[in-house]
Amino acid sequence: MKRTARTQATSCGADARAVEIDRNMILGSSITIGAQIGKSAVYLISTVALARALAPEDFGLFAIVTAFTNFLLLFKDLGLSAATIQREEIDQAQISALFWINAISGALLMLLVALCAPILAKLYSDARLCPVTLALSVNLFLSSLTVQHQALLKRQMRFLTLAMIDLLPLAAGTAIAIVAALQGLRYWALVAMSLTSSASAVLVTWIACRWRPSLRPPQTPVREMIRFGGYLTGSNIINYFSRNADNMLIGWYWGAQQLGFYDRAYQLMFLPIYLINTPLSFVAIPLLSRLRKTPESYEEAYLKLLRLTSLLAMPLVIFLLVTADWTISLLLGPQWGETSRIFRWLGLAALVQPLANTTGWLFISQGRTRELMWWNLASSAISLLSIIAGLPWGPLGVAISYSLSYLMLNAPLLLCFIQRIAIFDSKKLPRGLLLACGQSFALLVALITLRYSLPGLSKTSAWLLALSLTLSSVLYFLLRARYIAALSR
Repeated sequence: MKRTARTQATSCGADARAVEIDRNMILGSSITIGAQIGKSAVYLISTVALARALAPEDFGLFAIVTAFTNFLLLFKDLGLSAATIQREEIDQAQISALFWINAISGALLMLLVALCAPILAKLYSDARLCPVTLALSVNLFLSSLTVQHQALLKRQMRFLTLAMIDLLPLAAGTAIAIVAALQGLRYWALVAMSLTSSASAVLVTWIACRWRPSLRPPQTPVREMIRFGGYLTGSNIINYFSRNADNMLIGWYWGAQQLGFYDRAYQLMFLPIYLINTPLSFVAIPLLSRLRKTPESYEEAYLKLLRLTSLLAMPLVIFLLVTADWTISLLLGPQWGETSRIFRWLGLAALVQPLANTTGWLFISQGRTRELMWWNLASSAISLLSIIAGLPWGPLGVAISYSLSYLMLNAPLLLCFIQRIAIFDSKKLPRGLLLACGQSFALLVALITLRYSLPGLSKTSAWLLALSLTLSSVLYFLLRARYIAALSR
């Protein structure tokens, strides 16, 4: 009897823990995806309004500077926010030490950009670049002041607060930019948008998170956390160059026009993946970090997150694959027709992205950033060789070579890394993908049938019908998925 009671108590405890995981996952995912939709709407408003008020030259001037500063933004965090989120226990002295490291690195980066401002202006033979670069250098320092505060909010899983921190500064910056553009301030409107967003983010973050650093930098040993962050920063740098190698090589070998075809295809195909993966990362890393000491709960949470990601992403990729020519023509225009074949081939690599992207959560939540760096190095080497192999055949050759190598080399290598780091049985991974694969195959058949059985429909009507079918499929399978049922418990 005692054993039975103890077993029932254990079962009840496991059920309660599963319900809590489900609620955290659903609530966090809903809030972050909602915030992402809100940000996309603000981006759309700013893009349309500023494109009508400013000249292409203004955007070009701003882009020259941000291409430089955006790369340096990789160093403002130093991977220390993830170290704060991932660590099981952390105290005031440790967080303060990390805060001052971030602040000092931000100040040094600001100084570096300021010193490079005259060089950049001379390099491009445009004196206007100097004051713009000096102004935007302030962003590097401002952004470093929010790293640890936002890490603490993520650690506490305060997703609604984080969503507001993402959305409000962006809206404030957009409003200031539109007013400045209408006042005839030209490229300074874009500078004002960037600075307003950064300053507002500091203000909102410090109001939302009441933690304050010790005024005197503490002499607390944080070597282990710095090592964690260093490997993560190295991984991000490798990833950055890997993701830009195709553009650099195609632009160098084939010129701007061919690069334009490839770049638009790549950006459009991987946009749904980015919009889904980015908000879910905010939920996944703190959640998995909390559960790493309980392998059963960790496994359950990861497989549910993998299922959610694949249920959202894979049907959208299938839709883009089947309707590639319609999508390119309707969204980009008839002059981009060459892009559709590139678009389709890149879609093969995009199908594997739900698994590839969620694997990073495993590395970070377990504190295994060294292995993450080695994985990114190996994956990037394969990708670079495939890009070089396809380069003589143009952007289409690069897309074919890259996608085939990703499916035949990167994906198997990824599974080997997962087997090494997983704290659960990696043979259970198909459970996280099975429903999405079945859903995607059924959708593929339905979309192909739709495409060839209704020849009388206009291209626009057929595309809208296919999109409606895809979104209905996503909604149906999400509602059927087990984690949605947790809301009613």
